[in-house]
Amino acid sequence: MKEYKIIVNFEDNTIETDLSKLVQNDYNLIKINFEFDKEYDKALFELKYPSGNTLQMLIKDNELVLPRGILNEIDEYEYEISIYNAEGKLTHFKTKTFEVREELVKDNE
Repeated sequence: MKEYKIIVNFEDNTIETDLSKLVQNDYNLIKINFEFDKEYDKALFELKYPSGNTLQMLIKDNELVLPRGILNEIDEYEYEISIYNAEGKLTHFKTKTFEVREELVKDNE
């Protein structure tokens, strides 16, 4: 399992992360550990594919594990991190991008 960290600072409007260049169709699990500067009741991670498709996942206990092979498109992905209060109201969100490069080993190689 590969692990990355995302530090979300809504007050300073910044995201610090080591999540920058990933490999297409990487079949290792990808775990992301989060640190937030705000309290929240629910946190979501929305992955926006280069093709325009989106996938939304719940961040539980400041962690998220991406399923194997989820990064199947080569290009730049955008992600949005949103936090909600107890009433289900969006309180803050941030967006950032990362790149996915072509897989190193193709089928039957």
